[in-house]
Amino acid sequence: MNITLKPEMTPATVAKPKPTPDTKAKTHRKAPALRKAAIGANGSAGLASASTGPGLGSFSGLSLPNRNLEVGSDCNYRNLDTTLHNRASRYPGIPGGGRLQVQRDQKGISSVDRIIIAGGRPLNGSVSISGSKNSSLALMAAALLADGVTLLENVPLISDIFWMADVLRSVGAEIKFVSEHSLSIDARNLNPGEIPPDPAHRMRASFYVLGPLLARNGWARVPMPGGCDIGARPIDLHLKGLERLGAEFSNEPNYVEHGYVTARTEGLKGATILLRIPSAGTTYHLMTAASLAEGTTVIENAAEEPEVVDLANFLNSMGARISGAGTHSITIEGVRRLNGTQHRVIADRIEAGTYLCAGAVTRGTVQVTNCEVDNLLPVLMNLEAAGCKLEIGKTTATVYPTAELQPLEMTTMPYPGFPTDMQQPFGTICSLAAGTSIITETLYENRFKYTNELMRMGADIVVDGRTAIFRGVQRLTGAHVQATDLRSGAAMVLAGLAAEGETHVTELQYLDRGYEDMVGKLKAMGAQINRSGKSPEFLHSPGLPRRDIPRQGFRNTENS
Repeated sequence: MNITLKPEMTPATVAKPKPTPDTKAKTHRKAPALRKAAIGANGSAGLASASTGPGLGSFSGLSLPNRNLEVGSDCNYRNLDTTLHNRASRYPGIPGGGRLQVQRDQKGISSVDRIIIAGGRPLNGSVSISGSKNSSLALMAAALLADGVTLLENVPLISDIFWMADVLRSVGAEIKFVSEHSLSIDARNLNPGEIPPDPAHRMRASFYVLGPLLARNGWARVPMPGGCDIGARPIDLHLKGLERLGAEFSNEPNYVEHGYVTARTEGLKGATILLRIPSAGTTYHLMTAASLAEGTTVIENAAEEPEVVDLANFLNSMGARISGAGTHSITIEGVRRLNGTQHRVIADRIEAGTYLCAGAVTRGTVQVTNCEVDNLLPVLMNLEAAGCKLEIGKTTATVYPTAELQPLEMTTMPYPGFPTDMQQPFGTICSLAAGTSIITETLYENRFKYTNELMRMGADIVVDGRTAIFRGVQRLTGAHVQATDLRSGAAMVLAGLAAEGETHVTELQYLDRGYEDMVGKLKAMGAQINRSGKSPEFLHSPGLPRRDIPRQGFRNTENS
């Protein structure tokens, strides 16, 4: 084993809820092999620190004036004009003046919103991990249950957070950032209005508000959710679970009418719900709705993800009575009222795993900090199997360079198995391993789209249904590639860091959904990487604290 352990480490714990010990959410269960590797210590490699960068800035040339957009045929921004106009109408504070234009290079290729990487250089340094995307979104939806003000800390600055904030505002919640990563949600005066299609169509998590709105108001009308095209993600588990709790839906048995799901209830009642598959999103949703239901709810075959534990601890701190989170059986004793609370979001285990993979593919030394390493064990064990030397502590993990990456055989599974969201970053490792690797994707059938982009860079990959065979090559070469979804965007950046020559990555709207300031964090560890074009529009949301210096990793190209 190449994992270095330090004896002073204590086992990782989850946030303590306010209720009595018998209602505390249990730490998530791990497979025996993973538990063995969990015993470690808080190790610090003393590396250069790379936090989230200087922060947000008032960029010159970022005013959005006439809401006009000139878009080339190779851009995917047809709806940006409408989005900016609608947002400006809702939030008059957005600056105006001038004309937003897409710059084009000599070949006529749009230069807006792309990452440019000069690869072939090892990363060296440490990176502070942001709050969990998936946990933050579930917590924001759950905050609608509180008859009071909720403060969420360690919230990542990613586009999904701002789209979810717009969803919550549409039903009367007051949302504001009290500091750069602390979000205040006041849900005392919710209204019975329906959720508008935009921004709900932008992400799947927008559907999580259905249950809380039913519990608080007895009625809800929510659009069908959006999100990345990674395969079928039906909402039937959500709807059938809510039906078990007493929700009634219009247009049964199809549930959907004119793109909306409309539900009402005379009062939710506790029930026993057996999930067909351990869906994390369904588990979040039913836990929140059941917290205000009358009686006891038991969710069997529940998801065991760390984000489920985080949500249970959050709800318990509001006054809920939840036990068993992190196991396959969760019990919720309904209460009549939930209060506002203050809660710190757990670290994003997928972001942490992505940066450890970046260290592995560039043959560098990368340390991730401020994260619950216990939640990273499936990733760490596969990095160790790939030949990487690791040092792990309670809140840090470090990957050291290896002369030769070893081939892997892995299958994605629900937690505590190998996470599907890490499959694509590991695909980059497999592309460069000395031998043949096999990845089987059991959860989402469209998750191998990114392999076509890796093959543009010289990877040797054959996809057969839900299995991909990677025959490792000695090198990747820079190319123009695009993200096909959130995690494929990360894989393209990692491939560009490892490749010889220059790589251009486009379709960054996917990457912005889940990685806060990725360019700035990588640059602080020595990557030669820049982002051209305008900064993401969500960074200019009203209520977001502003700083006088530009955010690291962006450069204005309006006058270039």
